[in-house]
Parts: sequence; structure tokens; C-alpha cells
Amino acid sequence: MDNFFTYLFQSSLCLTVFLLFYLLLLKKETYYLGNRVYLIITGCFSVFVPLFKIWLPVTGYTKEITYFMAPVFIAAKNQVNLPDTYLPYIPEIIYFVVMAILLLKFIFRLIQIFLLIKRNESMELRGQKIVVLEKGNPPFSFLNIIFLTKDQISDSSIGNIIAHEKMHVHQFHSVDMILFEIIKIIQWFNPFAWKFKKEIEAQHEFSADSGLISDGIDHENVKG
Repeated sequence: MDNFFTYLFQSSLCLTVFLLFYLLLLKKETYYLGNRVYLIITGCFSVFVPLFKIWLPVTGYTKEITYFMAPVFIAAKNQVNLPDTYLPYIPEIIYFVVMAILLLKFIFRLIQIFLLIKRNESMELRGQKIVVLEKGNPPFSFLNIIFLTKDQISDSSIGNIIAHEKMHVHQFHSVDMILFEIIKIIQWFNPFAWKFKKEIEAQHEFSADSGLISDGIDHENVKG
């Protein structure tokens, strides 16, 4: 378990350094695709690279020192072993309980989305699959599906709304969100992990708006 918390510390440190670099030097740049790629690569790097250990060859001299310094424990007769206290395990228990709660909430949100797909009418509009909701949320997309309410479909700016959400679909932004949600769950104790997710969301919106402008669409008319 000590190795696991060492991994968490190293992973959290990497994520923090990479995000600070981004906030200081890259955030204001308008290279939205480059910023997105940077966030994805550094996020994955922070999660996976600390898992690999560098094994250094052990020399004969090191072995001798290790053998010489190895502690020797002598157990007395009739020694009574006291039960271990649970206090040292409290941080571990807290970590895994909070992580489990966040993971369950994430799974519950995914289930809610799939239930929306199953329980609501769907249609094809402007070459895109649309799930029609009775009421509620602003427009959003998940994987290759866009979710709109009946009021939004009847809105005069429906073309712009769909164009905006199609940018999210075609650029696979949902995949990014799933990845960074998992990172956030693993590193829930690290405020920079939560900030990382907010920054990738912002890059998604900038990228979608930039795509609309390139197509000659005024993104200011897009509601939601």
C-alpha cells in the first residue's frame, strides 16, 4: 500500500507541475488544438509514467551493506502480540471511501445518459442523431449523440446549436471528459486535478466556437 501512495504522490506532483506550466504559459494562447493535446498528453503522462519503476542494478558492495545493516528481531518466549490499531489505516480508508463515492456518482451519471437515450424519442436532424428531451438541460452531446429539448429544436437558432454540438461530437470531446473524470476520481484530493478537468472543458468550448467561426457561423447566437 505504501507503493500505491508513493505513486499517488508522484502522479499528483506531475499533474500539478504540468498544469502550472499550462496556466502560466499556454492558457492564453489561441492554439486550442495544441492546448488540448498538451492537456491530454500531460494528463496521461501523470497517470501512467509514475507506474513504471526504474530498476537500478544492485552491486555486490550494496548487497553487503544491506546484509550488514539488516535488523535482527529476537522474539521472547511467551511474548504477547498486541492487536494492531486501525489508526494508521484511516488515511487509506478515507481515500478509498471518497474515491468509491465519486466513482459511483460517475457511473450513475453515465447510466442516466443511457436511460435518456433509451426512454426518449430520437430523430435525425441535419444529418445528426438527436435525442429529444421533454425539458431541462441546455444542449449537450455525448459520444455521437446530441441531446436537445423540444423548445430548443423549435428555436430559430437551432442550426447554430446543432453545428456547435456537432463540433464537440466530431472532435471526440466526450472521450476527453471521461478520461479527465477518471483522473479526477483517482486524484480527488488534488485541487489541480479538478482544475485540469475545467481547463479541458474550456478548451472544448473555445475549439467548438473557433470551428463555427471558421464555417462562417456567429457563435454568439448559439444558446447553451
